[in-house]
Amino acid sequence: MRKMVALGAVAVGAVALWWRKNPSACPYSQRFWVEAPHPLITRARLREILEPQPGERLLEIGPGTGYYTLELAAWVGDQGSIEILDIQQEMLDHTIRAARERGLWNVNPTRGDAQELGWDDDTFDAAILITVLGEIPDQDAALRRFAAEVGNWPQEVEDWGWCARFCYQVIERRGTGGGNFRLMYSRFLDEAGRDEATLAAHAAAQWTSLAEDLLAASEADAPQPELWSRVRGAAAEVLDAEERLWPALARSDDREDQALKRAK
Repeated sequence: MRKMVALGAVAVGAVALWWRKNPSACPYSQRFWVEAPHPLITRARLREILEPQPGERLLEIGPGTGYYTLELAAWVGDQGSIEILDIQQEMLDHTIRAARERGLWNVNPTRGDAQELGWDDDTFDAAILITVLGEIPDQDAALRRFAAEVGNWPQEVEDWGWCARFCYQVIERRGTGGGNFRLMYSRFLDEAGRDEATLAAHAAAQWTSLAEDLLAASEADAPQPELWSRVRGAAAEVLDAEERLWPALARSDDREDQALKRAK
């Protein structure tokens, strides 16, 4: 059984590392992955967190085939609108067809890359992207920007408390969040006998620490400089842990590839 677990861990690790090296959008031909039920982020949970109001204009990045889009469009009503941005025209076409079939004419598609948005900062009442960040090409740049900006949210974002609370939930309260996923991943690596398990466990602890600081900051009635200083420091620790983990995994993977080539 331990051998089976170890083999599974190696497979998971290999897939995770390949995806890290080659992030890409889920192909339209494999859309069944995005059409399956989302038990961790249900539509009802999204509505509870987002609190969309009739007449609002929302941006959804990476809508897939419209799993959330159609509900969003119904929630904001005829006076509101949903702008959907996707890099794949097939996904946009599929979502628009589904919307029109339900009589929803307030969904507007734009094909584009989420790294460069074509709207002004105050265009939308809210923006969402769910299970999308892992598909962007330069994940390191995204994490570096997050670490650089999260400590300034009270100065930059009107609803800083909501953002901090939601970020905490994404990291710690969702099964795919940073702390929980890294901890699980460290156990996979340990079962596989990989030295990087220690680095992954350290990264998990840093993500959890960041989540706890975000939660504390979100519960204050007004921004507390000390709390947000802790958030800034914790985000820097997360960045440092991740920037040590992934190169180590890449080096180990390269060594294994070279060993296999020599064995042949």
